Amino acid sequence: MPAHWQQALHRTEEQLKVRRYSWRTVKSYLSHLRAFLAGNCDKQLSDIDNDLIRTYIVQRAEQRNFAEATQNQLLNAIKFWLFEGQTGGKYSNSSVQAILRRAVKMSGVNPFCTVHTLRHSYATHLLEAGTSLRHIQVLLGHASSTTTEIYTHVSTSEKQGVISPLDRI
Repeated sequence: MPAHWQQALHRTEEQLKVRRYSWRTVKSYLSHLRAFLAGNCDKQLSDIDNDLIRTYIVQRAEQRNFAEATQNQLLNAIKFWLFEGQTGGKYSNSSVQAILRRAVKMSGVNPFCTVHTLRHSYATHLLEAGTSLRHIQVLLGHASSTTTEIYTHVSTSEKQGVISPLDRI
């Protein structure tokens, strides 16, 4: 199992213990999660989506003839960093910043990278891929289109793709 999945298992185990889950629940969650991760060794966390999880659960339920409660436990085990922060639900701003700082340090990229840099890059790439400003505005949660328009000055590939009407003659 790849190191990133081993770390996910370790973090999950620690968090279950911190939240004082029973040893049986810890054992069960880790067993379910280990099987899921082993079947997805070639994936990164960003590759895990609802469809992949749903397909996995259906396959496991059919193979093992799981009861509904076991299926729910399997789903909850997977949901519990893979996708949740330490207190459950979404990661806090400080956790996201700490994760990014660690990733930046490990990767050796620009040490001045921030979460806002990622947001800005995401919007710029969307724009360069042809996504409309209105859609980007909605995705980023901007109330005003003026705020989203700051990304238009950054998009270089869009500028290169512009053909002058005179060049078409």
